[in-house]
Amino acid sequence: GHVFDQTWLYGGEGNFEADGGSFGLQDAYIAKALDNGWVFVAGQLKVPMQREFLVDSMNQLVIERSLVDSEFYAGRTQGVALDYRNDQFHFTVGYTDGHGATGGTNAPALSYDTEYSLTARAELLLAGNWDQFNDFTSWPDEEFAFMIGGAAHYQDGEYGTAADEIEAFQWTVDVSLEFGGANLFAYVVGRSLEATGLDLD
Repeated sequence: GHVFDQTWLYGGEGNFEADGGSFGLQDAYIAKALDNGWVFVAGQLKVPMQREFLVDSMNQLVIERSLVDSEFYAGRTQGVALDYRNDQFHFTVGYTDGHGATGGTNAPALSYDTEYSLTARAELLLAGNWDQFNDFTSWPDEEFAFMIGGAAHYQDGEYGTAADEIEAFQWTVDVSLEFGGANLFAYVVGRSLEATGLDLD
């Protein structure tokens, strides 16, 4: 919704767990729409990383996201982001608490998380319109649509704590095609982790 005027935005979303019914806050943010397609966002939101996770759960092609996404998704976190969109290009850069495995969503203010964390995602629309990529379904009456996306995420563990300072770098590239009744989506993802006694790719 909006507050004050059309340039001040807010959003929120919660979820009741299937096992036990406990409530969890998922998204809670405010945003300021600037000139020429720029938007500044602050609060709790999805890390702008993998397209499969960025698409709402209700708009997936099947009942749940893939096992690849469950292993590599960056989850939700708290921080600030700058977003830009025009007719063909979309870009988001965020400075946050980092990957959900190291703090992320609703982490206590003084708990161990990250020293710094940066994420950037870019998308290029080659055909169709942006609204077609709010889901993975291609409806029979829609025009052909083609989008290429990619993202990179880097974070370093918090200094001066007993825990290992894990340095993490993750990247992804994805392709989305809609054919007016059929669709194709594919992506590749990589991750590198470094710490004391740890070197994984």
